Amino acid sequence: MNIRTILLLSVTYFFVSSCSTSKSSTFGYSKKAATDTINTLDDFAASDLVAFKAPNNKIYYARRVPAADSAAGLPGVSARSLERAAADPATEQFRDGQGGGVREEAKTTFSGGAFTRRTLRWLVKNLPSNDSMETYNLGQLSPRCAPEQKNVHVRTAYLYVFKHEEDKDYHLLIGNKKDYRDADYIFNAEVTGLPVNFTQDVAQLTKVRKDAVDFFKTQKSCNSQNYILSIPIEIKGSLFYDYHHKNQTAKCKGVQANTAWEIHPVHTIIFK
Repeated sequence: MNIRTILLLSVTYFFVSSCSTSKSSTFGYSKKAATDTINTLDDFAASDLVAFKAPNNKIYYARRVPAADSAAGLPGVSARSLERAAADPATEQFRDGQGGGVREEAKTTFSGGAFTRRTLRWLVKNLPSNDSMETYNLGQLSPRCAPEQKNVHVRTAYLYVFKHEEDKDYHLLIGNKKDYRDADYIFNAEVTGLPVNFTQDVAQLTKVRKDAVDFFKTQKSCNSQNYILSIPIEIKGSLFYDYHHKNQTAKCKGVQANTAWEIHPVHTIIFK
């Protein structure tokens, strides 16, 4: 092997290795190496910048926040009930199998029709206002109203928070920037508990719930996990207006949605 060939191979290796390293490190708060690495959101880390090694073998960054910040924004929710573990969180049913509750049909079934590609900016700026939604008189038993009869496909977003709720849903707070502190648009999406009384979409709801739980290997509430993530995702689901959040939008660890509108239930989530 001559000198020219050796130099050529060295340069090629440099560029290939540089690209493979930067590909994972560009997702997150910083390109510098994190002090601690976690494999699930249950793991403890002492450093502020944490590397989350996911089951897809990619490294994503997370920011550790104080426990006091984690508990903010959940008025009236019992931390004890949120921590109650299921034998298999992927198969938890809506409201612990009781069914009923607020708008069960809309929360556990998909809207019909094709998926329309939307950005988070479009969703925040163009969906009907709270005042407009008052005209639909939504109540506990209301099925989907006209503005909710839509499926959306968001190709580019970053997942900041993944948290377990008392009704067995998983909330995903997603935004348009890698670092949540720079985000202009933050939206709430929910992986629903499995349906009890409206089971026509149970197969897909089971799949997306298993995908999410397998990825994070956790069932933690906002009160108990102290990481704000930065994971690029692609997400599909049906639109849903949560009138309970018209005055206080979904919030966890200082990350707060811009609107009471949600993607609920989530149909598909891809971790990039």
